[in-house]
Amino acid sequence: MRGSVHSVLWQVMHLPLHSLSSTMSSAEFVAINPFDLPEIRELLKNHLPKHALVQCIRVNRAWYASFLPSIWEDISLYPLSPGRESGPSPESVNNHRHLIRSLSFHYTIERAYSSRAFPNLGSLRLFDISPTTTQPQEEEKQTERSDIEILTLNPTLMHLKFSLTEPDWQAISELKHLKVLELISCAKICSNPQFWTVCAQLETLILTNANIPDLRSLPNNTVFEKLRTLDLRYMQRLLDRDRVEFISRCPNLEMLRMGSSPADRGMSAAKEFVCMVKAGALPNLRGLEYPHSGLSQDDVHGLLRAMQRCTRWRVPETAFGSASFLALSEHFSTLTDLDLGSCKTVSSEMMQAILSSCPLLTSFRGGRIDAKDIVEGQPWVCKSLKCLIAFIHFESLIPADEVPPPPLATVEGSAVSRTSAMDDDRLQRGVFEQLSTLQNLVVIIIGCPHILHKTGESEHCHGLDFRLSKGLGLLSNFRKIYDVRFPGTAQILDEEDLQWMLDHWKSLRRLVGELNHVDGEIGLKLAQLLQRHNVSWR
Repeated sequence: MRGSVHSVLWQVMHLPLHSLSSTMSSAEFVAINPFDLPEIRELLKNHLPKHALVQCIRVNRAWYASFLPSIWEDISLYPLSPGRESGPSPESVNNHRHLIRSLSFHYTIERAYSSRAFPNLGSLRLFDISPTTTQPQEEEKQTERSDIEILTLNPTLMHLKFSLTEPDWQAISELKHLKVLELISCAKICSNPQFWTVCAQLETLILTNANIPDLRSLPNNTVFEKLRTLDLRYMQRLLDRDRVEFISRCPNLEMLRMGSSPADRGMSAAKEFVCMVKAGALPNLRGLEYPHSGLSQDDVHGLLRAMQRCTRWRVPETAFGSASFLALSEHFSTLTDLDLGSCKTVSSEMMQAILSSCPLLTSFRGGRIDAKDIVEGQPWVCKSLKCLIAFIHFESLIPADEVPPPPLATVEGSAVSRTSAMDDDRLQRGVFEQLSTLQNLVVIIIGCPHILHKTGESEHCHGLDFRLSKGLGLLSNFRKIYDVRFPGTAQILDEEDLQWMLDHWKSLRRLVGELNHVDGEIGLKLAQLLQRHNVSWR
């Protein structure tokens, strides 16, 4: 909560005066308490945890009216058991049911809740509701009736997420406003063809370890025209050819997340999918997540050229080369989410070009980018970036007066060069200056996940040096940073460096990487300092 409150107060302090009230006179503005302004309370309630919101409603009537809806908009209910809170009482839920917009049940649905209509309920989540486990037969029927009853009494539902053993597809099919369906570990839905009837009205379908009815039971002309988002990443029982068949029946897909079955992993289905997209079968596709695809450069190039306005490309572990990069560059103006992890042919120059050419990018995962390319390249334009995962590589250090030796052993085919301490300081500060423009970063992972044992030099990579003497102080505007990781890098932090992070990065909650690889005793003290400030470290 420390970081959240600080972040909110900082935003309040920097709000432009005209945004608070355009109609107030100067005398009224001076006299008013800022926290009496609805705009300020709106900002607060979007950042505070629920237990803090409960305290807020006790301030006065205005605060009660402002914060009460936020307390009740998302409710989770558990069965009564010793040592665990079950959630609000049935009486409280009944009194505030008009405020509940999202409702979750875990393990069972009590009759006191299932028999109530929630007039503004839009999302219902049913977790591990298993009426056929250990309950007597009468209770099994009651639980099943409760499941059906809560669906029947709430026709406004637009989002349904559940892991039921035997869902009632008739009741689900009657939810005329249903747009989003998520199925988790539903093993017995394959026997009911009414599943396809429900799919016909959906805009988003997410399947996780769930069986689906045999596609061959459908007429050849059956299509799901309303589906815009389809997620088949975690369908281990679904053969790859059936995934492609399902996708081919969704001509208006905009976002596709798919994977491969371990039992049927091969390139034939991937090739079939690529051919389908290149042939124009998915003309509206603008986002693709396809882990472990193993696509060739021609496949990547063909997919990117077929997509009109790509916003999300999360297709790691491919043979991404120069032709693929040229095709990707056509989408630089629209890309928001890009994952090129484990694409060994992605060069440092490509990564620098991406960061300096994609203004809408919010998440980027790549490989190795050289500090020299960052410092000597164009300024980064991705000011909205929230997640950055890459290895910022610095050349190995040598004393300034030492004559450079011949190239050392190679790492992934590239000669390991070395640089002077003076040049290294310049590069370190230059990288910090470039990073300082990314004020919206929440997660930054810029270490070396694979320690360079191949060189025989050291078990640490020479990466970005998180010390004040190297330029750390330039990152004082990282007010939203939550997760910082520098695994495998040779850090030599002291208490002053770490205390600066804690003082300036109020939202910091996780730090990963060795803090001082030279002095283990200092490293232990730094770890204890993080623990005192409730920052996770490993």
